Amino acid sequence: MDSNFLEVKQEFPSSGQKLGTIRLKKLPDGNERIVAILFTSNWNICLINTYMPTRETDSQYEYGVCLDIIHSIIEKYQSTHQVVVCGDLNGTLATSRNNKHDQLLKQFVLEMNLSTVGNYGEQKTFFHHSGQSSSQIDYILTNNKDIYCNHEIWENTSSNVSSHVPVSMITNIAVPLLEKFSNQNKKTVQRLKWNEIDEQLYRDTISEKLSDIREDKTTSENIKTLTSILLKASHLAVPSKITKLKGPKWKASPKVRKHLKNLQTIIF
Repeated sequence: MDSNFLEVKQEFPSSGQKLGTIRLKKLPDGNERIVAILFTSNWNICLINTYMPTRETDSQYEYGVCLDIIHSIIEKYQSTHQVVVCGDLNGTLATSRNNKHDQLLKQFVLEMNLSTVGNYGEQKTFFHHSGQSSSQIDYILTNNKDIYCNHEIWENTSSNVSSHVPVSMITNIAVPLLEKFSNQNKKTVQRLKWNEIDEQLYRDTISEKLSDIREDKTTSENIKTLTSILLKASHLAVPSKITKLKGPKWKASPKVRKHLKNLQTIIF
């Protein structure tokens, strides 16, 4: 495993999956406006999140620099990862507007073979607080449409204090179930109650299987067979009692430890 990856265990209730693992790595590529991460699942994903420069006098130079950085990241990882670019791009792909930022963005998307997840049409994602202007500048772009199954541009509501509305997508990315962690929750320590043994059942079970021990087998094989017979007999004829549950070792917070101590004082 690449030591640079961070392994994150997370619940995914929307998929019905109790616990899964995503491996994440933040890339050194980028700047204060661009953050890129890699993560692995059934797809290898390069996710580039960006807040592009706003349109001001001569701002197209800084805008172009940011596009160059994103271009470099895509070029570096597109042969091994599916690329997703998302965020406030402060430029539009809509046909209704075509300022300098818009022209640079449209040319860039075409050059990098990116496309929107779903049909944006002319639907707005930005609403100025003055109410005098709105535009479509928030996007999720990808070089592989197979990684998503649905997208949504949310409606603007009175409870939304942002000038932007969320843009979301449902992906086809599957997070593998953390089998090892799940199995640890089920382990127990049991003690056999030999004083309550069903002696007749114990003898009968052993007698029934003793024919499996034969002279044509090696000593090692016969010992293994005998061990298996004795285990089966004890499982059937000897009751057991759970003495310890082996689950994950969670550390209690100071607040929880204080409540536990108070509870012990009350009980004892």
